[in-house]
Amino acid sequence: MIKELGASAAYMAAIGTDQIFARRLSIVGSIGVLYQHINAGKLLDTIGVDLDKVASGPLKAEPDYDEPMVGDVRASIGAPVDDSFQWFVDIVAERRNLARPVALGLADGRIMSGRVGVETGLIDAVGGELEAQAWLEAERDVPKDLQIVTARPLESSGPGWIGTFWADKPVQRLVCLRMGPSRLTGWSRFGRLAQPRNLAGHKVSHPEPGMIKSELVEKLAAENPHLFQRDIENIVNAILDEIGDAMARGDRVELRGFGAFSVKNRPARVGRNPRTGEQVDVGEKYVPQFKAGKEIHERLNRS
Repeated sequence: MIKELGASAAYMAAIGTDQIFARRLSIVGSIGVLYQHINAGKLLDTIGVDLDKVASGPLKAEPDYDEPMVGDVRASIGAPVDDSFQWFVDIVAERRNLARPVALGLADGRIMSGRVGVETGLIDAVGGELEAQAWLEAERDVPKDLQIVTARPLESSGPGWIGTFWADKPVQRLVCLRMGPSRLTGWSRFGRLAQPRNLAGHKVSHPEPGMIKSELVEKLAAENPHLFQRDIENIVNAILDEIGDAMARGDRVELRGFGAFSVKNRPARVGRNPRTGEQVDVGEKYVPQFKAGKEIHERLNRS
């Protein structure tokens, strides 16, 4: 079932199925193969950059960024592009039961809506997940109550995935030991302490360097390969921003099993300069406080 976009390689994947549904305004098609090259030779000359290399043959790693794609280089790129294109057209014709000339006529790279995709035979019907389920029940005897699993592609590098993320990694498992002025440092889930004293007030003889936010995101991405790293970063940022915004409003933020963030008001007072002993007016201020939960204390003192 194609939701928003099922074009080019995504459409190639879709035709591996027995029935293709798409929304009326989904984007499908774009049958074709593409290779793009940027000739930045004039730009490199302008800024004084010279590109040089040692290669085993005249077509190895060609074309370079400082020259046009012409002659044998262009032909060497065009050959696999055309070979891939012919195969793409063949499997579209085969899987969609189209005459090859018809499939070739649709393979000029154009995109089309789901509605037009039905008219041209590139997809079977306009519909969504419910229609796809109904088809499976009727045509493939799939049980109505069969669990549906959503699989996402892996990536080495929005908010709609927060529920999926936290269903596996609950908030209380991400345990902050200390909040510095500009970063979260030391996450006990990874066994690291950022400061010479832990939250229980016990000295740590050999504290390790604190973990910065980018390192946290990288570790979470490594442990959750089914999630995009950029989405994990968005999730972490959303949580931290919400905690900060809530505290700025004077609210108390409690993460059960983890601890509670709160804001304490320090009224205006008269202080004393430690050097001169003179009285100094100290204005009212608000300071953040964090009280660790029972689970954190237990983990910090666990043998």
